[in-house]
Amino acid sequence: MNSLFSAVLSVGRDFRTFFSIKTKPGQIRLVVLVIIVIIGGILLRPETEPAEVSPPTVFPVVELKLVSDFSSGNSLQLIGAVSAVSEAEIITEVGGRVTAVPAVLGSSVRTGTVIARLENSAQAAALLQAEGAYEGALAAAQISGVSVSEATRGQQTANTDARNTLSSVLNTLDTAFYAQLDTIFADPQSTYRTPGSLGSDAPLLYALRDDYRYFESRLTAWNTKIAAATDTTAYVTLLDDMRADVNRMSDYINKFRILITADNVRSVSFDPTATTYLSTLGAVEAQLNAALSAITDAQNTIEQAVDTLDRARLGSAGGSSSAADAQIKQALGSLRAAQASYNKTIITAPISGTVTSLSVKTGQFVGSFAVIAKITNDTAYEITAFVTEDIVTTIALGDTVKINTDITGVISNISTAITSNAARREIKIQSTDPRLTSGESVRVTINNEVNEANQDTTSAISLPLTAIRFQGENAFVFSVSEDSTLVATPVTLENPSGANVFVIAGVTAEALIVVDARGLSAGQTVTIK
Repeated sequence: MNSLFSAVLSVGRDFRTFFSIKTKPGQIRLVVLVIIVIIGGILLRPETEPAEVSPPTVFPVVELKLVSDFSSGNSLQLIGAVSAVSEAEIITEVGGRVTAVPAVLGSSVRTGTVIARLENSAQAAALLQAEGAYEGALAAAQISGVSVSEATRGQQTANTDARNTLSSVLNTLDTAFYAQLDTIFADPQSTYRTPGSLGSDAPLLYALRDDYRYFESRLTAWNTKIAAATDTTAYVTLLDDMRADVNRMSDYINKFRILITADNVRSVSFDPTATTYLSTLGAVEAQLNAALSAITDAQNTIEQAVDTLDRARLGSAGGSSSAADAQIKQALGSLRAAQASYNKTIITAPISGTVTSLSVKTGQFVGSFAVIAKITNDTAYEITAFVTEDIVTTIALGDTVKINTDITGVISNISTAITSNAARREIKIQSTDPRLTSGESVRVTINNEVNEANQDTTSAISLPLTAIRFQGENAFVFSVSEDSTLVATPVTLENPSGANVFVIAGVTAEALIVVDARGLSAGQTVTIK
């Protein structure tokens, strides 16, 4: 142990002597040793991995655009549904004497071509009078306020008038059916009823029995229907249904008249009983015509009351309204009614094609709902679309429209009734372009100028489908808040299809929205382009 210790001390003395700082060689050796140690430490130091650097946060880039910038000038964008039409029956809506038949059997006609004209001097005079009343209302318009309470009372009064009209017409139908027509149907001699005398008129007698059973059950149910009506929508529906029943009873009378006349043609002498029957039928027919006029008056009154109330509510929300506007609306309603009545006397082709049947001549008298012609076209298509009341004043039958981008169509019908769900008018557009497909939805462009002062700001909004974000059955557009996050605004769409959608509620033309909403979500932070 002592020898080992002695050896270590001896090595230490030799090391100190070898690297002694007192001698020049020792100093050099010591410097060399330090350099070697430093270089070795550097070479033998373990490698360290560089620290990870997190990439910068990248937010989606979005482009904003005003809703009004999506519109194309003054054109109106609609979405329509296409259906195929191979044959169309032309049916009169009113009766009268035929004054002209421009169409020729076998000729080719276009949509809107006049097939026949009925005597319409009375309708023309009424139309002229309505035009004068409307122009007078425009001239006399002055700014004033419209009271919501007054307008509400006006609507309630219109509902009461409608209820009274329905009860009065029902009483007319009851009396006509049970006290007048029933006498003919069940006469003691059974001339027009018994199976033993059916003869060649059996189909007509069977039809009379079907009508008889219909009115037996229908008239009993009407009292319950009238009693259950509580709002304007219900009265509008009941007035339409009552009109249909009055027209059916008119058809019931016509069947009796045909049967009685046919029986007397085969008779040697004119049956006095039949003469009495024909007189009864004429009296009932006059009562039914008066009932139809009463229904029309009630419908016009309700329509005017609804228009007045809508304007009053707009005024109560902080805007200004004109008392004369209500008069203008009423005059405009009368003008449209007169125009519709006049148009019914000019019978036009609903589709393009060939006239394959024509059963009227000049001077002939035709009744209501009579088939006077048929038009056949295996390549005809009909597009159904809906427009607001304000747009109706800017379009007319025969106007040319664009379908999608390069297909031409013609407006063939403008409904006189307003849809109950969205207060819109249905229009029909005809086209024979083979590029159309039955069942598809298309974009319809109407280039007529729109009265901007009266136009609903949302009625003509058309947006690209890419600007809409769908979540289940709900649709949204995005705007950007001050803190650069997305804000979702619900919108109501009409027939979303193709590259564009028609927005009927939710945004205005002044709204600034995201152009492309694909892949985005509400609350997400974005960068504005």
